[in-house]
Amino acid sequence: MLVDQQGFIKICDFGISVIVPDEMWLKGECGSPLTTSPEVYRGDDYNHMVDWWALGIVIYQMLY
Repeated sequence: MLVDQQGFIKICDFGISVIVPDEMWLKGECGSPLTTSPEVYRGDDYNHMVDWWALGIVIYQMLY
């Protein structure tokens, strides 16, 4: 987690990162094993929504 100049918290991962248009779908493994979404494990195509899954896992871990 990082804090920017305005004091906002940013969650970052310095592993695999790429800018992808919203309409583009990806395939292949990505992310940390503990925060990987089900569609990545299944080998399905995925989009930016896997980042929201990972964020939910991180927030859950922080709370519990």
